[in-house]
Amino acid sequence: MKIGLLRNNPCYNGNYNHTINSLGLNTGNLAFWSALETIFNPERVEYKDVHPDLNERIDKLIITDLIWLREKTDVPYMQKLLETYKGAIVPMSVGLQCGSFKNDFVLSNQTVSILKQIEERSIIGVRGLYTADILNKHGIKNIMVIGCPSMYQGIDPDKLTMRKSVTDRTPFVSNFKTFYSPLTEKEKHFLSYCADRKSFFVEQTNKPFTEEQANDKNYFIYITKWLNDNSHIFYNIEDWKSNTERYSFCMGARFHGNVVSLKNGTPSLFLTCDSRTKELTDFFGLPTLELNSFDKTKSLEYYYELADYTAFKKKYSINVDTFLDFLKRNDILRYVLLK
Repeated sequence: MKIGLLRNNPCYNGNYNHTINSLGLNTGNLAFWSALETIFNPERVEYKDVHPDLNERIDKLIITDLIWLREKTDVPYMQKLLETYKGAIVPMSVGLQCGSFKNDFVLSNQTVSILKQIEERSIIGVRGLYTADILNKHGIKNIMVIGCPSMYQGIDPDKLTMRKSVTDRTPFVSNFKTFYSPLTEKEKHFLSYCADRKSFFVEQTNKPFTEEQANDKNYFIYITKWLNDNSHIFYNIEDWKSNTERYSFCMGARFHGNVVSLKNGTPSLFLTCDSRTKELTDFFGLPTLELNSFDKTKSLEYYYELADYTAFKKKYSINVDTFLDFLKRNDILRYVLLK
């Protein structure tokens, strides 16, 4: 019997949208999945392969499907999984998707039912204190706050506290949230700041930047040219790391985009714009700046100095111990390959 990880195999058939779909509509999942695969070496279980015979092969099944719980929204395929697979399902980094820390966030009755069924089989690993509080309010108690497993593999806190010399013209890596709504003034400032310095931009989704989002034709033309010349998307974690390892700094609103740079020993400044990112950065003590506080007149050196990893380093060993305790309580520590 083995431990399993529920995820699709990425499809590299030349079809851009098909490939993104196979990666869960966001290449940031690669950081999450690759960490779990390095930690456990699990059998990869595709969604199409969820059949009763899974019970004969898989002792425990790790899932990452509940990291984007939206208010009053169902996750029907999870009920099918629970009915088909009778073993322990261990969710990692369960979290809410919310623009702010909404105290009266309402989970759908079906989602509550699914989580209560899961907690009868295992301890649920949740992203942060906010998610834990909301789940408790819905009667879901068998939980532990663990952050994100992507932070427990391939990161050396000591490297992140070693300061380098950075000037305003130092090449750096940037990322941004999904292009899906009109940009705020501060968001425009951040993108033009990156464009002015021709930063190496990492995209994670297939949502295009549009003129409607820019609401300014000249701005749209300027940012589009920069994106066309400097935007990159990666379909495996090693390519992502190798193409960004030469940079001394990373800055952006993508949690996993920044985490990949951390795995290269590169300090990242996390620009927070929703509860998800803030919840994770608070838990790990990561350096943050609210995206709405971004100041385009500040130098790159200024933002580099904000990426102070002293607090992170102090908390990291405690967080690792918490994660290992979570694995032990779920009886999956025995599968861990990393010692």
